[in-house]
Amino acid sequence: MLALLFCAAAAAAPVGKPPEADKAGTARWMAANLNWGVVASKSVHLKGVPFGNANSFVGTPDGHLYFYVTAMDTTMQDVAADNHVSFTLSEAGMVGACSIAAEKNMSLPDPEDPTCARLTFSGTMRKVDNSSAPAVSAAMFAKHPQMKAWPTGHEFFFATIDITDIWLIDYYGGAALIDPADYFASKPPSGGWDASSAVTVSPYAAVEDFKMGPPPGPNNTALCPVTGAKIVFAPGAGFGGAGFTPPASLAFKNGQKLWFKDAQSAAAYRAAPRDYWLAPHDKPLPPPDGMRGLPDLRGQTLHCPRSNESMVVAMQTPRVLHRHGQAVYFCCFGCVSAFWDDPTSLFAP
Repeated sequence: MLALLFCAAAAAAPVGKPPEADKAGTARWMAANLNWGVVASKSVHLKGVPFGNANSFVGTPDGHLYFYVTAMDTTMQDVAADNHVSFTLSEAGMVGACSIAAEKNMSLPDPEDPTCARLTFSGTMRKVDNSSAPAVSAAMFAKHPQMKAWPTGHEFFFATIDITDIWLIDYYGGAALIDPADYFASKPPSGGWDASSAVTVSPYAAVEDFKMGPPPGPNNTALCPVTGAKIVFAPGAGFGGAGFTPPASLAFKNGQKLWFKDAQSAAAYRAAPRDYWLAPHDKPLPPPDGMRGLPDLRGQTLHCPRSNESMVVAMQTPRVLHRHGQAVYFCCFGCVSAFWDDPTSLFAP
């Protein structure tokens, strides 16, 4: 399901609006003159129900759209699970363009009137690669100077949309579908941006994904924390369901499990769990599995073994990492500390 971003207010009245027949030019004009919107994504925490959230953005002279976001944001957690988005702008966000609540000029069109232009970009959202970040930063902070002071601890990063479809309605008679190639080929709008500030988008590198981590890995494979043996703990490609025998496991309260080569290995962990946590001088698995975890549970909804709080696993989710890559996930550091203090209290009966 695509997400929707409804853009609003620019700081100044629009200039140089293209003629009604120039659909691609109108799209470029709107992208350059608006500066924030609402992202509606396929919600993880609402189990698929659309969820709206405000987001600032900058449209650069080359037509690309950029965002300054954090993986801590609810919308970015949605995007981490499904990065298909739509980005919708309304001309009502421009001063004097359409009738809004603060204006009494009834001669201006209502925001839902077709002559008050609405524009939707569709595509996939991703992190901007490191080589392009300095240019994106200059454009973003020029339009949104307060962003420079935002807390570094939230690990903000730049994201963009790889546009695949464009929809525009700016007059009676129905919407127009604009080819992205025509949009990018259109002359940048007059006023506002200096063309010399255009951003060059480098080729997308999967390892620099917007999710702040490597590409997805296997979610049905693990290594035993005791022996290091490879385990397939759920049927997957090439494993049919009928003859599949699950390996040994140890269950925690509220549903999480660790997987083991055999019952003896599970018993060894149950007797001395601290012996199998990743110690300060132990090395994690090599990348990418050492970064994302093996199994890779990002995007899955788990429950904290202590609080029973629901959480969608992401790169920043608190966890206790075990030898050979498995982990137990928690809602907060307080629950991690409780597990460190008394791990067996969180084992399922």
